[in-house]
Amino acid sequence: GPGKSIEDLFVLSQTDIIIGSDSTFGAFAAYLGNIPFAVFAAPYIDWKKINLNSGFNYNNNCIAVHQ
Repeated sequence: GPGKSIEDLFVLSQTDIIIGSDSTFGAFAAYLGNIPFAVFAAPYIDWKKINLNSGFNYNNNCIAVHQ
């Protein structure tokens, strides 16, 4: 966005889910917003395993999702 990085972090933390690369920026935003963080690290993501109501969850390869 056109703002500062900290503003982007807080805006990102207000989304329903963060889907992106394995970065501390996305992980910290997910932690702040208590939302799931799906990491693009595998060729296939099982979207059924992502529970949008589970709160913060670092989800590398989208295999082990907090239920």
